[in-house]
Amino acid sequence: MDTVTLVIAVVGVTLAALSLGWQAATFFLTGPRVKVYLREGFRGPRGVMIAPPSIYTEGGLEALGRMGYVDHVLAVEAVNRGRLPATVHNWAIRFGNNVVYTNPADPQNPQLPYRLESHTSASWYAPLDDLQSLQPDFHDQSVRAATARGEVDLQSRRRAVTSRDALVIDASGTRNPRGWRLAIPWRMK
Repeated sequence: MDTVTLVIAVVGVTLAALSLGWQAATFFLTGPRVKVYLREGFRGPRGVMIAPPSIYTEGGLEALGRMGYVDHVLAVEAVNRGRLPATVHNWAIRFGNNVVYTNPADPQNPQLPYRLESHTSASWYAPLDDLQSLQPDFHDQSVRAATARGEVDLQSRRRAVTSRDALVIDASGTRNPRGWRLAIPWRMK
């Protein structure tokens, strides 16, 4: 009888520990989990083409220009991977020297505050020309100061910031902070 009681007790403790672990995991994963990405692309009359200009051929860029995709933009994309909705109160592009660019009045962007439902995404766009025109006015011209990250402000004073997606923005275009060039400024002729 003592071994049967011991086996039942061990099984009970094991199941209780598993149940406690499962409860803790669901508690931490229940709310909204917002990830932010910084993307590059072109905005036109039919929407946005999200891809750096460096992937297009010269003919492809000209074709995009003929279709009206001439506004070179950076997109701050917020993705809610959680089980509950989140409310985005503000979006911004923050440089490494803590200069913050935001344009909440742009009528082509989603209106703020924006309710980001579970397993959905939304994007806000900033013209790259505006960001490049800010760069020469920075006292600090280092790569760190020119490195931009996207961020969104959520309810209860939480902020989600891009973790890996960062771009160095300067007069010659955008590039990865590690040095390789992503895009060359492109203008319609």
